[in-house]
Formats: sequence, structure tokens, C-alpha cells
Amino acid sequence: MIVAKKDTIEILKLIGATKETIRTPFVMEGFFQGFLGSILAVIILQIFLGYFYATYTNNDFNFSIMDTKFLILLVIFGTMLGTLGSVISIRRFLKYS
Repeated sequence: MIVAKKDTIEILKLIGATKETIRTPFVMEGFFQGFLGSILAVIILQIFLGYFYATYTNNDFNFSIMDTKFLILLVIFGTMLGTLGSVISIRRFLKYS
């Protein structure tokens, strides 16, 4: 993502943009990609587990491995991972260019 926008970053540097001004859109994009990716993962996981439980367990045995706290932590971890990856990559790019 960052290498693809190399020309835009170079133009921003030439017109005098600060590193924070350049970094912020990439960090926000990483945040939203991590958030949406983790939400999608939770939805797919819930659909798969619902199908699995309905198909392979008898109706008298009702349990759930995935509780709400775990799913919320999964979303938080995915969001943090997306943001952290974006921060690290833009920091490296700005340092070496």
C-alpha cells in the first residue's frame, strides 16, 4: 500500500508536509482494514461454528466455545495488528526515503 503511493508521498514531502501529516492517512487506513478484517473473521467464524454445531452435535448438547469476550478481544487484536503493521511500514518508508 505504501510503496504503491510512493509518488504521492514524495510530492507531499516536496510541498513541505510533516511526517505526521503523511503518516496519519496510512495509519487510519491500517486501523480500518484491521477492524473490518477482524469483523469479517468473527462473522465467518460464527457462521462456520453455527453450521458445525447444527450438523454434528445432537440437540440435547448445547454449548458454545466462542463467548462474547473472546470475540471482542479478537476484534480488538485484529484492529491493533492492522494499525501496528501500518505504523511500522510507514515509519520504515519515511526513514529510508
